[in-house]
Amino acid sequence: MTEAIPTYDADTALTKLIKLLGPPPLLRNENFDDFKEVFAELFAALGPEDFLMEVQVYHLAIETRLIFRLTRYEAAQLNQLEKDQRLSKKLRKVSDAIIVGTDTPLGATSDVVGLIAPGDHDGRAS
Repeated sequence: MTEAIPTYDADTALTKLIKLLGPPPLLRNENFDDFKEVFAELFAALGPEDFLMEVQVYHLAIETRLIFRLTRYEAAQLNQLEKDQRLSKKLRKVSDAIIVGTDTPLGATSDVVGLIAPGDHDGRAS
């Protein structure tokens, strides 16, 4: 029966894995210390007993960070979509008011047309 090779602490294991496998994929706005903390927590929870398990913990830390990155990205995209839709609604109202010739939420139609195409009061750009 083969004896398990003694494992190290999380910092030593992470240093060894980075040396062998390369650094974790982090974006510019992501902090290596945060990744290190995730790795250390997973390392402590799973208690890898050999190199293969340490590699799996390393990949699990990478995938965990990726899941949370994608979750943040999805939220940001949905927030931007909602903001764009609200702006589109407002622009449609202004556009409709200009076409009809009524006052708009931005002021009198003639003022808004002047903003869109200064000097061309029928709304067409020159």
